[in-house]
Amino acid sequence: MFLTLNKDVAKDLYQKPQVHIKGIIGDLSLTLGQDQFRDLLSILSNISIAESYGKYLACKPQESLTPKTAKPYWHWAIGCVVRDVAKKRKLHWNKFNSFFQDRKRYIELYCQKLNAPWLSDLGKKDSQELNDLEDKYDYNDVVYFRNCAVALTRKQFRNQPVILRSEIPKQSNRFSRWFGGKKKEDIKPVSLTDTEVAYLFLRVGSGEEIVYDETESKEKLPLDFNQIQVCFFFFFVLVVAVPFLIDKKKQKKNSYFTDKKKKKKKMSQK
Repeated sequence: MFLTLNKDVAKDLYQKPQVHIKGIIGDLSLTLGQDQFRDLLSILSNISIAESYGKYLACKPQESLTPKTAKPYWHWAIGCVVRDVAKKRKLHWNKFNSFFQDRKRYIELYCQKLNAPWLSDLGKKDSQELNDLEDKYDYNDVVYFRNCAVALTRKQFRNQPVILRSEIPKQSNRFSRWFGGKKKEDIKPVSLTDTEVAYLFLRVGSGEEIVYDETESKEKLPLDFNQIQVCFFFFFVLVVAVPFLIDKKKQKKNSYFTDKKKKKKKMSQK
């Protein structure tokens, strides 16, 4: 085993690791406590969120940010915003509707891959459907769908660690104390209404950490969420429905005049 220690990481502008270990390990065994395991999941979740911004890093300036190099960074930031705005302007009702339907279906399927004891394992047909949905959407959408599925399962699981079924240790009895020593069939999920689930996904999209609180009221939602629902309705009417109806009306009007011109032309030919 070889160990290389970089004593001055600032000298290389933090481009080289401080400790570099190279070797061959035949067997590695780790014992994690409940808090350590949750912290590890939190780190992995933060890494996934950081990677979700990968589309912005492709055109990021290579030089370090200084007062002299601020201009390229401003061009980069404005370009990212302009690209996102242009992409959102291409929104159509059909895509808008299918996105929410696909999100709901993806979350249902992906929750079956997680360690939710009240759900059955994912079958081959469902696995193929899940893969098809992942091929349909880009990386950031898939990360968002998965974060929603993890948040939903964590909420239903009363903040117990959420991992993939394939990652559950074989000696699961060692971890049974984490779940209160209950048997699989005795664990029941926390029931959530459709409105609560919608609010949960909204919080996930805003980057908020989801934590189960047994004292929170299930019936009362924040006023701002109700306001968001009203604003969303007006947004849909003004941005999606109205332009769609106007286009339909224009098409109908144009087709009417086109047909009228054709009739006149036929009459004149006769």
